[in-house]
Amino acid sequence: MVIIRLRQGWEIYKQFGVPGGDEMRTKELLLAGDSKGTEVKVLRIPLQTTPQDPDGTAALTLIEYFQIPFPRVTRKTVVDSLSKAFARQKATYAFELEGDGEDRMKDKQKYLLYEFDLTRCEGRQVFGTNGKICQRSDTGEILDTKKYHHLTINTVTPEPTQTAREAFSEVLWIVDISAPADNWGNLTKQVATMTKTFAVGTVEQLNAGRNTSSS
Repeated sequence: MVIIRLRQGWEIYKQFGVPGGDEMRTKELLLAGDSKGTEVKVLRIPLQTTPQDPDGTAALTLIEYFQIPFPRVTRKTVVDSLSKAFARQKATYAFELEGDGEDRMKDKQKYLLYEFDLTRCEGRQVFGTNGKICQRSDTGEILDTKKYHHLTINTVTPEPTQTAREAFSEVLWIVDISAPADNWGNLTKQVATMTKTFAVGTVEQLNAGRNTSSS
């Protein structure tokens, strides 16, 4: 079960229940936002570690960091690993991490928060004599880029219902809160509410949050 409290009046664009343990694909469980470009996404990403899985080492690193009290891996290593998914998106024009991230504990579950600025190009990125530019792919017209500020909340939990043979599966949960960078300063209370209320666990573990919005 996942809980997170959204600001009243936000529009929910997508919302799905948590799938069963045999679902091994990445699933976007929630997408919501407001008219000013603020968005929040909740992602469920199974971490499967098998001999055939080329990402098994990365998955084990995440599992260790979130579930072992004194992990060998550093927070910087984990932030660098997780942030690559955003930095390498096709539309990413510029990417810059902010700070070193922060660990928080809630009901014996570890959560990692980190922030970054991401500038998007909704066209084609071209390197010219004066550096990189963003163009329309059909006409070559120069397009404006827009900077968004992101705060992500991350945690890894066991998947108790996983039945696939020869697999050890855990789940990475990601909340991605974003807004135009020039409006981020107006969202302090909203962001604080979402970061404070987001939690993953069993119904019993999350009983205290039963009055929050669930996905």
